[in-house]
Amino acid sequence: MLTASGIAAAQVDSCTEEALATALLGGGTVTFGCSGTILLEQPLKIEADTVIDGSGQQVVLDGGGRVRIFEVQDATRLELRQLTLVNGFHAGADANPETGEAASDGMGGAVWVGDGGHLLVSECVFEGHQVRGGAGAGASVARLSAGGARGGAIHVGNGTLHIEDSVFSENQADGGDGGGQGLTPHETASGRGGAVYHDLGESRMVRTRFVNNRAQGSLLTEALVSPRNGSAYGGALYAGAADLLLDGCQFLSNRVNVGSAPRNTGAGEAAGGAVYIGAGPSEALIRESTFESNVCPGGRGWDLATEGRGGAIASLRSWQCRLSMFLSNRVEGGMSISAGAPGKGGAIWSAAPMAIEDCTFLDNSAVGVMGQGSMAVGDAPDGSEALGGAVFVEGATWIRGSAFARNQAVGGPGNSVPGFPNSGGGDGLGGAVFGAAPLAMWNCTLIGNEAFAGQPDAFLGQNPGNARGGAIHLAAGPFGGTNLTLVGNRVVATDAGGTVEGAGFHMMPDVTQASLINTILFGNEPGGDWVGTFETFRSNLTTAGLATDGVEPRLGTFGDYGGPTWTVSLLEGSPAIDAGESLSCPETDQRGVMRPVGAGCDLGAFEFTAPYLANTLVAERKADGRMQVVFAGEPDQDFVVETSTDLVEWRAASTNQVNAVGLLVFGEGRDSGQPGPTFLRVARP
Repeated sequence: MLTASGIAAAQVDSCTEEALATALLGGGTVTFGCSGTILLEQPLKIEADTVIDGSGQQVVLDGGGRVRIFEVQDATRLELRQLTLVNGFHAGADANPETGEAASDGMGGAVWVGDGGHLLVSECVFEGHQVRGGAGAGASVARLSAGGARGGAIHVGNGTLHIEDSVFSENQADGGDGGGQGLTPHETASGRGGAVYHDLGESRMVRTRFVNNRAQGSLLTEALVSPRNGSAYGGALYAGAADLLLDGCQFLSNRVNVGSAPRNTGAGEAAGGAVYIGAGPSEALIRESTFESNVCPGGRGWDLATEGRGGAIASLRSWQCRLSMFLSNRVEGGMSISAGAPGKGGAIWSAAPMAIEDCTFLDNSAVGVMGQGSMAVGDAPDGSEALGGAVFVEGATWIRGSAFARNQAVGGPGNSVPGFPNSGGGDGLGGAVFGAAPLAMWNCTLIGNEAFAGQPDAFLGQNPGNARGGAIHLAAGPFGGTNLTLVGNRVVATDAGGTVEGAGFHMMPDVTQASLINTILFGNEPGGDWVGTFETFRSNLTTAGLATDGVEPRLGTFGDYGGPTWTVSLLEGSPAIDAGESLSCPETDQRGVMRPVGAGCDLGAFEFTAPYLANTLVAERKADGRMQVVFAGEPDQDFVVETSTDLVEWRAASTNQVNAVGLLVFGEGRDSGQPGPTFLRVARP
């Protein structure tokens, strides 16, 4: 619980606006002797240090979709405890053509904090807040741009923001309407931070959920020249140059949208479907957090398209990410009649140095969009590129102890509209990782990632896209890979063909100083385990080498064998055991098991320790009611199947014997017609 000391105390016994406003006079600690909804007609002004504590009651502060809820004076401290704040609203002033005043920004639908102020939030709910920029104006040579939107729920310009155990849902920051036609190019305004905007100071958020928040760039009607529509940054959170800590947070289904772009306009920028981290010298750390189903589409303009950058996170400064999950996030490219723009980083786009440690990337995607056509343009642009299904890096990066599974980079299809110029498909490059800067990876597992070539024009089938680097595509070096496991990654051609290369690795010809040591490359097809030249290539186990020697790889399944991330295990007798170059081995494997075990360290991200135990949780139920757990144990050994409905209490259900392929099938509830267990795990008897 956050704490603050008050200078006075007051209790609200009647849940009315008047009673609350009176209790807030002079600051101090305000508590409630009532429950209820307080509908506000005007903002509550905080002019002295104040604590508002709703503990023991159910208090809802409602802006009615008309007013902001709190305005905190400069250098003043406000602490909110166990409150629900809903439907706050703030709109910037519209531009005034008569006075020449530009439109102003909408800021903080629930709470606006003045310079040097402090906002502390604990166990609160922020729902349904909105800010909207003022509308632009002017239809002559002089034109006044629209206002921006900053922080659908909270705006802190320069100050301190601490949030714990709270929820932000259905908040939005909408840039103002661009107005009518004009002759002067201009920038319409952006939406920044669908839930929270914090520019300078210290930002600390712990165990907080951000769900279905949105940042929307401003809109523009048709113009005679080529202005750009509003950009969108940080569907849930915009952290400008503020120090940032996200600890144990969840970001679910947040989104950015660039403003629509009609004739003679261009698209604004799009970055950070959930979180945008701005440039600056400050520190940023994300740990033990989850990012799921966040989306960042690139801008689609008439004259100009812009990239989509980071389905979950976009960063312009150095930062670290630890022990976090990235699930089903998505970035999309942009398109115009003259050119396409790529989608970069299904989960993460980073333009600055970055460290990723013990993270999981599952089912994220970078997707190109369809090429466009115009009879006014000789050649229609191809479908846009997809770069880095999970991660796109433009700053020096190291990735340690992380898992990448089933991520995809899908090139956009060509234009298929009859009567328009035909266009080709876009490239899919780097199903999991796209590296455009120095990159080091060790103790990582990459399995089942895919790069797809874009389908060409459906009528002529010309110029299909290419697919390169089913797991990793390197556009620049140097690269260093040590004790990696790359298994079953793919590059996929179109029906019309296209180049497919390097299902495991693909390196551009100018990549230099690339090394790969103690790595397993197996079953990455078609296109082979790698394409490119490694200056150092030692103690690696490859598909071609195994086929030449006639040796089975003896690899287990992808599962939970302990540690923070899933791995692909080694089975007893695998040629990877004790085959590593020990001087190059990391001190531990991906799970944290000390290396070496035995005569030498093992190849890949998994150090074999016999016997080992999988602790695999399964939530998928078959059509006939069965639950299936895939477990790679020693063949013909007995294991106990345990079930749970809450991941806390486990009970033994049966004893099964692992077969030769390591598969256990458990069917509780199948014959009785009752629902089966929610979770299964395998333990030793």
